[in-house]
Amino acid sequence: MKKDEKFDVNKELSGYIDDMAPPASDAGDDSGGRKYGFVGAVRYVGKDFGHDLLNGDIYECIAIERGMLRIIDNMCLLEGDRIGYLYSAQNPGPLFGGDGETGRWEIYLDPERRLKELIENPQSAVLY
Repeated sequence: MKKDEKFDVNKELSGYIDDMAPPASDAGDDSGGRKYGFVGAVRYVGKDFGHDLLNGDIYECIAIERGMLRIIDNMCLLEGDRIGYLYSAQNPGPLFGGDGETGRWEIYLDPERRLKELIENPQSAVLY
């Protein structure tokens, strides 16, 4: 990417979103050997923070863990990381630091309706 070229997360995710799932060989693997796959896609609505989440951009969710969404954010895409970062399902934003202002997720693609259940009903987090 050129220095003055704008990073377009929607363009980067288009192949995954169009196919509804990444190829199995692209699934991330954390140090514990856990495989991640495609859960859905969400649009972040809120104040930009850093280059991680930008208002209006669409992000791939690869897992639901302890009521949080494991998201492939902009930093993951820039670094080629398929492990992702955990974000709150109801109030996404920086976990530490920042001004305390958070955003929200809009569901973009949810083939198994797991994201809708978790985002709209936080009590369902005990199921995941």
